[in-house]
Amino acid sequence: MKEICLKTVDSDHIHSIGYDSEEQIMIIELHNGTSFRYNMVPEHIFQELMNDISLESYFIKNVKYEYDLEKLAVMENF
Repeated sequence: MKEICLKTVDSDHIHSIGYDSEEQIMIIELHNGTSFRYNMVPEHIFQELMNDISLESYFIKNVKYEYDLEKLAVMENF
């Protein structure tokens, strides 16, 4: 898997989000340093998430329980 660039977002729980359109992989990094990889996420879902006024609400309703996920390593000293 190639490195995915993460963009910091304005959210109480989500620190940053990244997306790979070729692989349809979305990375969500939380403020506590925990990261999750969501697989087979269509690009329009990523775009809608990034443009929604309530990013966390959109994430919970449209991503969190809809796509397979993998917990990634927790970053130390985050």
